[in-house]
Amino acid sequence: MLPSRGSVTVVVFLHGRGLGPKTADEIASAFDRAELMAPVGGVALRHGHTWFENVETGIARPESVEAAEQRLLDWLDGNVADGQHIWLAGFSNGGAMAGHMLLRHPHLFRGAALFGAPLVLPPWPAGVLKDKDVLYAHGDASDGIVDQTYYLAASSYLTETSGARCVVRCYAASHHVTPEMIADARRWFADVSG
Repeated sequence: MLPSRGSVTVVVFLHGRGLGPKTADEIASAFDRAELMAPVGGVALRHGHTWFENVETGIARPESVEAAEQRLLDWLDGNVADGQHIWLAGFSNGGAMAGHMLLRHPHLFRGAALFGAPLVLPPWPAGVLKDKDVLYAHGDASDGIVDQTYYLAASSYLTETSGARCVVRCYAASHHVTPEMIADARRWFADVSG
């Protein structure tokens, strides 16, 4: 990582499938007390980018996730100063990637806000997120992209087995980040990052 610039709080936002870093503007107000950084996913699509490829929605290609993990570690090493307080946030495919990074490298991150994101590559280890703060927010059955069974499995793991201090919120919403989610995330982040 880069030399330390002091104890700046950084939120690394990972965009959803087919989108790009500009979508960070939509959630920026939730993290206005931090420096928001938004890299671009490494897999190009016809429109936008993604972090990894799926076998089907909710089921990731392991080799694609592992390649994305290394790309993101390299990006962090070149863009985030050592010693900074790093949080993750992400939507959909980017939220799944953020969750994966938190599970695989919990020592690097303070916690994560995951929006409309299944967790990928189970089984997930017990207790690995001890003392980490996680906001897990998603839409209801009208989501239409991610099946509720994936949200329920992730919610159960995050609240019961992971060791995280996890807040789960289900919204009357389809597959997008709503103003209500952003308002709740803002309150959550102010509480946990203070």
